[in-house]
Amino acid sequence: MRKIDNQAQLKAELKRLRAKKELLEVEIENDFNEIKHDLSPLTLINKGAKKALVSDQIGLVNTSIGGIVDFILKKVVLRNSGLVTRLVIPFLAKNLTKNYVHDNKTKILGWFGSLITKLAEKKHHHNGHDVYEKATADTTFER
Repeated sequence: MRKIDNQAQLKAELKRLRAKKELLEVEIENDFNEIKHDLSPLTLINKGAKKALVSDQIGLVNTSIGGIVDFILKKVVLRNSGLVTRLVIPFLAKNLTKNYVHDNKTKILGWFGSLITKLAEKKHHHNGHDVYEKATADTTFER
């Protein structure tokens, strides 16, 4: 807060604060309009359609997930369906899955890491007793 010594400084500070208030109100209104636009049904449909039709994520995990989804849908779920259905639905599902994995990879990797940890703990507990393994007990992990 600025130190105000006289009436002129007070008027100048009031003018500055009013200008700042107007600027903030305009920014809030712009943010509100942007959020309203992003949540409009047409925008949501457009984003969903883009995720279903386009996947530019390339990598081992995305390729694996896409291949698994494609195989399961074509060979198991839609094996008795028509040609168009067996081509279109796996394509859309593969793209949606790839985009979902790309957008949520930190959550998925965290879940997978905790799953591996739980499995490792189960392996080391045999009938309620800890199994001592010299190879892992003396190992120090550094990052």
